[in-house]
Amino acid sequence: MKERSHLEDSINQCLEVKKNLDEITELIELYENDKNKSDELEKEILSSLEELSDKANILSSEAMLSG
Repeated sequence: MKERSHLEDSINQCLEVKKNLDEITELIELYENDKNKSDELEKEILSSLEELSDKANILSSEAMLSG
């Protein structure tokens, strides 16, 4: 039962990362279509990418440590 719970947690974390990546992709598409190339939108994209990268690194480390 513990393994199933761990597997469900891992799947949910992967789905959350995918959702975040999809949101960032949408922001990038908005930015590409914006004729004025908003600095605020660019900062939001970069911030979101950094947060996602940090989260992915943490999840990767946790996966390696859990065996």
